Amino acid sequence: MKSTVSIGKIEDVEIPADLPYAGALKQLVKDATGTGVTINVDSFYTNEATELHNFVDTITYRFVTDGDEEFLAYCVCSRPVEIYREVKFDGTICVSNATDIEVSNTAISTEQISVRMKKFLSIG
Repeated sequence: MKSTVSIGKIEDVEIPADLPYAGALKQLVKDATGTGVTINVDSFYTNEATELHNFVDTITYRFVTDGDEEFLAYCVCSRPVEIYREVKFDGTICVSNATDIEVSNTAISTEQISVRMKKFLSIG
């Protein structure tokens, strides 16, 4: 996994409307607002699991093609909260899991989320 220091305000990132995955990127920006980790839109697209961090918080992401489905898989970790999502390019959330110290909100089991995080993001 590629790991890069990326410090800044993700909420200040401008997302071009003509970007094919703009909807997914907008959802990531929403989830990562306040972390102090930012992205570079020009070099963001990758099929390799990538970690961006500011030494405290992290965004781990990868563009995935699974069968005939394309989506952005990502995990935003800002202690004690961890958000894992799989988002179609139009912004539709397919899989979502958010945890903090005591709460887990998910439509699929924690075990299934763990398997997907390992498969798509090499986490776990």
